[in-house]
Amino acid sequence: MKNHWIQYEKKDKKKDERQPMGIGRIGRPDIEFVQKFRWTLKATSLDYSFMKGVDLDFHNKLVKFESYEVIDPFELAEIDVQQWVEKDISEEVMTFTTFDGCGTKLYEYKFYDLKIVADNASFDYSEGDPSLREVTVSYDRYERSVFERKREETK
Repeated sequence: MKNHWIQYEKKDKKKDERQPMGIGRIGRPDIEFVQKFRWTLKATSLDYSFMKGVDLDFHNKLVKFESYEVIDPFELAEIDVQQWVEKDISEEVMTFTTFDGCGTKLYEYKFYDLKIVADNASFDYSEGDPSLREVTVSYDRYERSVFERKREETK
C-alpha cells in the first residue's frame, strides 16, 4: 500500500505564521511565582508584625492596609497604628517587600511623601474577630527594586 500524504506548499509565509502552542516562559523551571502570603509592609515608625493585608493601587497612588489593633498590657503601650496615623508621616518611608519560601527578598517597593487618606475601624456585635484598623495612604512617588537570586547548579 502506498502512503497518501497530502503535502501543502507554503505560498505566503506571512499568511502561515502560527502561534506556538507550548506554555512559553511560564513553564521554565527557574521561574518563581510571588506568593500572596509572603510579604511585609512597614514604615519608618510602624511595626510590620500586626499587618493583616495590603492592597497596592499604583494607578491612584494608594496603599491600603489592615492592621490589627493591639495593646501591650506590660508596656501600657497605645495601639501602634493609632500612634502612627496621628503623627506627620510625610517624611516617613513605607516599604512593601515580597519574599520566597526561605525568606529571601524577591522585590520591594519604597513609597515616599506619604499622607493619610482614610483611617477606619469597624465594630460589630455579631463578629468575634480581632479589631482591624483600615488605613489608606497616598504617596507621590515610589522606587522598585528586584533582587538578584543565586541559583544552585545541579550536577
